[in-house]
Amino acid sequence: MKAFSAEARLILACCAGALRAEPGDADLGPASDLDWRRVIDLAHVEGVLPSVHRCLANNPSGRVPETAMRELRFHFEDFALRNRLLTRELARLTAILETNGLSPIAYKGPILALTAYGDVAMRQFSDLDLLVPRAEMASVVRLLGADGYQPESSNSEIVTDDFFQASKDEFVKLGSKHVIDLHWELMPRYFPFAPDPEHVRRRAVRLRHAEGEFAAPALHDQMLIACVHGTRHGWPYLETIADVAALLRIENGYDWPALYDEAAALGSLPMLLLGMTLAHQALAAPIPQTALEMAQRDPIVAALAPRILEALFSYRVGAGVSLFYDWEVPLRAIGRRRAQAIYILDRTFTPTFDDWRFAPLPRPLFPLYYLVRPLRLLIQQTPRLTSALGRSFGHEARP
Repeated sequence: MKAFSAEARLILACCAGALRAEPGDADLGPASDLDWRRVIDLAHVEGVLPSVHRCLANNPSGRVPETAMRELRFHFEDFALRNRLLTRELARLTAILETNGLSPIAYKGPILALTAYGDVAMRQFSDLDLLVPRAEMASVVRLLGADGYQPESSNSEIVTDDFFQASKDEFVKLGSKHVIDLHWELMPRYFPFAPDPEHVRRRAVRLRHAEGEFAAPALHDQMLIACVHGTRHGWPYLETIADVAALLRIENGYDWPALYDEAAALGSLPMLLLGMTLAHQALAAPIPQTALEMAQRDPIVAALAPRILEALFSYRVGAGVSLFYDWEVPLRAIGRRRAQAIYILDRTFTPTFDDWRFAPLPRPLFPLYYLVRPLRLLIQQTPRLTSALGRSFGHEARP
């Protein structure tokens, strides 16, 4: 942690402190010589500005320049207002779907904010996530369309077509900023390590809020989903680690042996242990002794955790760590050779909605997407590959 800038260390201390019962007790170190513009920008980009605001607001006055505190407060209140509006929209849509006999499960977004942080204002999110059974997709799409929502990366016919490897699509409401991520699977086919959606549905709980009521995943499922989701994307931002840390601070909410057994059966035990280890090492989150011992013995956790922690605060599109985040973290976390090969083949060749948006083709020509997809990925990755090759040749040229 000492290798990080003073601004990054402050953010880590704030995120750890904001999760304590008394956030004013956080040890934030000296305030001198901090670039407060960089603190605010980093906190925003890393998705943890609410935690930074909460921690600094609860520490003795005079530590933070008034201009910086005023800007933090402005951003926090902006997020809080937007989050409340999105939570109200989630409640309204849930009521519409349930009234029509459908069974949506809300997760991430305000659900994770309420479960892990106890307040919808304490987590940055910009969209809403709904999980529905595949058999209900046509009805859900029709009802969302009647309410003004349209698929962003496809259309109503494409989103219900089984040809594409897809687990979700974004629905945008015309004339508003509301975005719904409509899922029929928790993860795409190339990364099948999350809990079975039907198991999540059977274990779901009712979550009540001033804005309404939702069906939400049980705590057990939220933890495993958070760790698998973070691993799939390479843990690029501090927010993903902070979410796991916040979930870990919930006492008496887990049947840990059952969670370990389910994760092992799914092939995602290293991902669960990795997420817990990152939260423990970066943010001092409590971790069961059994999990700590398993993580210390796990070669995947031992290899990935130090690299992910070292790369914190450095993720940007086109940055040097992008290839590591995009492919290496999920690939190495899978562990088994056969599963790794399936991951590479599926992710490289099996078409998605993004390929349809890149080159819309009529239904009879859909098989051409098996050629379109690797071409699109190559074009997408060219700047990163060029950057990586440039750095490699630069290192070799040094005396």
